[in-house]
Formats: sequence, structure tokens, C-alpha cells
Amino acid sequence: MNRKTTVLGMCLGFLFGGLISLSLATTFSYTLDCASPLGTDSPSSIDDKIRETRYGFQERMNVDHYFALTGTAMSDEDTGYHRSIHFYSTTAVDPILGVTAVGGIDELQYTDSASSTLQLTSAGTLNIVSADLLGTLANNTYFTAVDNAGTGTVDLIKANASDVAVLPDASELASSAAPTSDADIANKKYVDDQIVSEVVHLTAASATVFNTTHGASDTFQDLDLSGTVGNNSALVFLEIKCSGNATWNAKPNGQGGVWARHNVADGGCTQINFDAADDFGYATILTDTGGLIEHGSSDGTKTFTIKILGYIVP
Repeated sequence: MNRKTTVLGMCLGFLFGGLISLSLATTFSYTLDCASPLGTDSPSSIDDKIRETRYGFQERMNVDHYFALTGTAMSDEDTGYHRSIHFYSTTAVDPILGVTAVGGIDELQYTDSASSTLQLTSAGTLNIVSADLLGTLANNTYFTAVDNAGTGTVDLIKANASDVAVLPDASELASSAAPTSDADIANKKYVDDQIVSEVVHLTAASATVFNTTHGASDTFQDLDLSGTVGNNSALVFLEIKCSGNATWNAKPNGQGGVWARHNVADGGCTQINFDAADDFGYATILTDTGGLIEHGSSDGTKTFTIKILGYIVP
């Protein structure tokens, strides 16, 4: 064989074999035969065998390492750098750990034997998304993050012994925004804002709100209690004193009918019968939102003294 032809063929074979080996790691142009050369071979053939052995190793190393040829020499300063790491596998395709360019930056990536690729790094950080964390965290163990000082960790979430997701105490939502669906977690501010305060308490009072006659018998008239209870719908407790024999009656403002429909026979509302002068009676009644009630008496000439002893407002 012509030696020049043999050398050229080896070089071309290495180049094309190297390209082929990038995609088919198990296909090579040169064999590594431990039985060659034979002791009986001509010494003049040994240099060809040396080249074949060298190219065989180069071809195989070029699968994972960068071997750039300039003529017959590997002169590129990057020669020997890892281009990727092919892992031996019993499947048809070996898994590969290598790099891929993302936005002009080489990022680490892994390709499994099913040709599924996972980008492992991104801008200097691990590029692990939740979809890639499949059953790797032990039960009842918190997933953690590095704390701000870089000296410890912060608990994030865990599945407890009952397989329920648990957040640690003092966990916060990203903002105080209101939830948008029934399945959302509601923050404390939102919950607090939904609670309408209905706490009530009795306010003691001693205010005289009426001390005169009604001027007409058997007729309701307005009694304004807003000077004490404010412009509120309030539950008031009243003390009533009469100057003589008469009947006093009251009802919520605008409710019920005329006086004739509020007597004892028909089951009166807040009706008090006074038998003698200076008799006392007590009544509880609800004002309207302006603090008004209606009241009247069976004798428009009798003087009634009415006091508010206490009231409740929402």
C-alpha cells in the first residue's frame, strides 16, 4: 500500500469517523487490535500500525473530548477539553451530559436514552423546576431554601405523615391581594376585612328625653332620641313616669297602625297602664335609623317624664 495514501486515508478516516462518532458513539472507522502487529510482520509496517492505533484512540476520545486536527496535528489550544460525557448504557442510545448555548451562554444539559433533554443550569444557578422534582423528598420532611444570611435554611413545605401539604408557621403569601377562586389561600388581611364587627355593648345613660303632655289623647307622635343614641337604629331602655291615671304606649317609628290598634284588648305593643300619680313603668323599644320612636297616651293632659337609662347600638 502506498504510504502517503495510507496516511491521507487515516486522516480523512479520523475526520469523518469523528463526526460520525458524535451521533453514533458505537460506530468507529478504526479498530484497536491488540494482536496487531504480529511479531512476524515487516518492521516497515509498524509505523502504519502506530498511526492506526493513534487514530483509533483519537476517534474514541473525540466522542467526549475535543480533538481539532490541523493537517495531521492536533494543534488547537482547546484540544483535550470535554465536549460532552457519554455514559455507557445497555439501551440503544447512551445518555449524555453536555452543554447547550442559551442566549450566548453555555449551559449544562442532560439527555437521557429516550432523547429527552433537561437544561440543568441557567444564568449561573441550578435550573430545576417543580416538574423535575418527582418524589425525591422524604415524607414529613421540609423542602428548604438557603436563608438570606447564607448560614442556614428556611423551611418551605412538606407532606406530613398523613400526606397533607403543610406550610410552616409564619408563612406568608406574596401579597395581600384577595383570592380569586375558592381554591385559593386567603391572606389574613382579606379574612379580617370580611368580618363585619357586630360587637355590641350597653351604654348606660340618664337622659330625660320627654317631660310634658302629649297634647292630644289616643294619638301617636314622634319622640326623637337621637340626642342620646345618635342617628342610629338603637335598642333603648326607657323609664316612664306619669302624673296621673293614664295609659302610655309606644311603637317603632312608622311601624304598626294607629293608636286604636295598640290597646290591651288587641294585644298592644309597649303599653303601660298607670293607676295613680307618680307611678313608674319601664319599656324596651327599637328606634329607626334616625333615632326616632313613636309614643302617645290615653290622656293628653297628663304629664309624662321619660328617661333613657341605657341603649345598645351596633
